[in-house]
Amino acid sequence: MTGLGQGRRDIAVLYGRRGEDGETVLAYPSRPAVRVLAGKVAVAWDPAHGGL
Repeated sequence: MTGLGQGRRDIAVLYGRRGEDGETVLAYPSRPAVRVLAGKVAVAWDPAHGGL
């Protein structure tokens, strides 16, 4: 994972090997906007725990 703070934005780049599944859980106080630039991504929000 690569991260960058740009002004009021936090940007995370998650990457892996082609054909290998992975899972990442991030914690937020409220549901953030998610933008996928390439590939297939499943997104799930858990409001009880703040997990994305």
